[in-house]
Amino acid sequence: MRSNLTTTALIAALIWGLGTLPAPAATPPSDSPDPGAAPTCAASRQGPVDKSDVPAGVDVVDCRLVGRVISDEDSGLSAPVPSPGETVSVEGLSVDGRSELTVAVDESGTITYPADHHADTGASQSVAVLAGLKTASVGPSECRQTAYRTTGWKVYGNFPWWVGDGARPAGLSTKQFRSVISRSASTITSSRNDCGLGDVVGATHSSRGSTTKEYGHRDHVNVIDFGPLPRKMAGLTTTWSVKHAGRNKVVESDIRLNRNGFAWTTSPGSSACRNRIDVQSVLTHELGHTFGLGHVSNRSYPRMTMSDVVEPCSSSARLLGKGDVRGLAALY
Repeated sequence: MRSNLTTTALIAALIWGLGTLPAPAATPPSDSPDPGAAPTCAASRQGPVDKSDVPAGVDVVDCRLVGRVISDEDSGLSAPVPSPGETVSVEGLSVDGRSELTVAVDESGTITYPADHHADTGASQSVAVLAGLKTASVGPSECRQTAYRTTGWKVYGNFPWWVGDGARPAGLSTKQFRSVISRSASTITSSRNDCGLGDVVGATHSSRGSTTKEYGHRDHVNVIDFGPLPRKMAGLTTTWSVKHAGRNKVVESDIRLNRNGFAWTTSPGSSACRNRIDVQSVLTHELGHTFGLGHVSNRSYPRMTMSDVVEPCSSSARLLGKGDVRGLAALY
């Protein structure tokens, strides 16, 4: 009997002791968000993706996004997602204003969308940068306009380019197109202008013939061609760059002029020109992007090469304005 009473007392004491133990911590629901977790992509595993499905902070390697086309509804532009350590920027010239899209991926694979990669307003410039530039006392309006914008990249050394083999406007042969490209590129690399300003660009260009490569692909070939583009867009430049001391280094830059929806000319001053866009003017503008120049407002600076609106039968962009040259001086 005593043994049974002792056992009962022990069980009662054990139960009482357990009742005084603290309750275990509550386990959070399994669907609670982790505030420290990286954003996730909602994009499908193949094909083009929308920018809204790939928020900043996503790992492009984990999401298998490298090389796939990402579209931005706000700008109406698209760009291939770059590899880790690269930035790709698309600059558009249209009949009603500029469009720009930049996609950057750091070395860890994290994607971001820099809102404005243009670095300078050109409101002022040091005497050292402008040393050796002769300023014209009189001249056309582009020689009195000094504003410029630069991008986050520049060409270091030589820029080799190839003519794409896509269909071109009637009457523009491969030889003629190559000649126009060469003149446009030389305008940038030698700072051609009517303002009496000297050459300020420490970079060159060279023609490397024709290619079957296409615009907008990261293939280590700088392609310049005609082809389909978004509506109202006369020209696009897609530039890949990598980090470098100072400004990013251009590692590839493709240029395309819109084959559809535009009538083109190589004689904008002709009396026969009616609503046609000058090939050389647009190419000079687009190559300005390649070498690091950004857009300026057409409303304020309509005769500058880097004006953000293209106008029919105008050749003003064939030669640089004072602001264009100042922008190149800031870069080179």
